[in-house]
Amino acid sequence: MAKATHAILKHYSSTPENRHHEDYPQGAGSWCSYNRDLATGGNTHEPIKDPLTQAIVDVVQPTFDRLGDQQFLAGCENCLDQNNNESLHHVIWGMSPKEQFTSQHEVSLSVSLGVLVFNNGMDNPLSKPLSMVNI
Repeated sequence: MAKATHAILKHYSSTPENRHHEDYPQGAGSWCSYNRDLATGGNTHEPIKDPLTQAIVDVVQPTFDRLGDQQFLAGCENCLDQNNNESLHHVIWGMSPKEQFTSQHEVSLSVSLGVLVFNNGMDNPLSKPLSMVNI
């Protein structure tokens, strides 16, 4: 996945004079028409009409490096969320859906329970003393 992430930027910066097809899949079944043509002897590859300049690649490269980072990708396995706030919001809105009217007291209770469940898990939300819970 990391290699494929870097291949995206290389794809859009590749020119006929300066080709960047090394991170793409090889062989006749490749989605890269250049590598597919090399394997099959075909002539279907058409270069990008307006490739990204090196100046743009240099600016965007750190973002692609972060997206292709092994730690970042490991956190994305099993659809885990990289943003803890979004995960907490998901737990709270699961207890008090936006589509239903709830009173201020019910929303407050949902937020409190959501924080307990988020911090301690669903197994036993009250396993820690309340003084140790980060509310």
